[in-house]
Amino acid sequence: MSLSPLEQADKYLFRKLYLDPTIIKMIFVTMSVEEVDAWFEKVYQNKKNDYCFYKITAANSVSVFGLIGLIKRREDVVEYGIMLGEKFRQKGIGLTATRLLLEEVYRNGQSCHIIGRCIPENKAMIRVFSKCNFKQVSPAAYQEVEGTNPNLTFRKRVTLY
Repeated sequence: MSLSPLEQADKYLFRKLYLDPTIIKMIFVTMSVEEVDAWFEKVYQNKKNDYCFYKITAANSVSVFGLIGLIKRREDVVEYGIMLGEKFRQKGIGLTATRLLLEEVYRNGQSCHIIGRCIPENKAMIRVFSKCNFKQVSPAAYQEVEGTNPNLTFRKRVTLY
């Protein structure tokens, strides 16, 4: 498995995942096709260097499992997110992709808090956070990502020496 930078052609993958009813329930946001397309352009162009999104691909780079990424929320805080196609869920892909993303953060020399949110029913995501040594914290600890839906918030401190 590998992480590959987004390409313009990935707009349709982005749209498919962001409009998937199961994913909508997990990401706390409902968007129209136009809003998803505008979000893709913002992430893809990354003019302020606030986004770090990758597609998750098989070793042969033919199969694309989903998307993973980080959104800068403050100077020292990035928010983690992952979306997998329906047939790729519950297979360990999320855990492997998350570990690859964390390795990328270390390799790029970033020192920050990585936060992730999920609804309490998303047991698979909670397991990924646990296996990657994220710790559960109060949602109020990160007011800049406050949501209206009840959610759990997890944090991992990445410190470079």
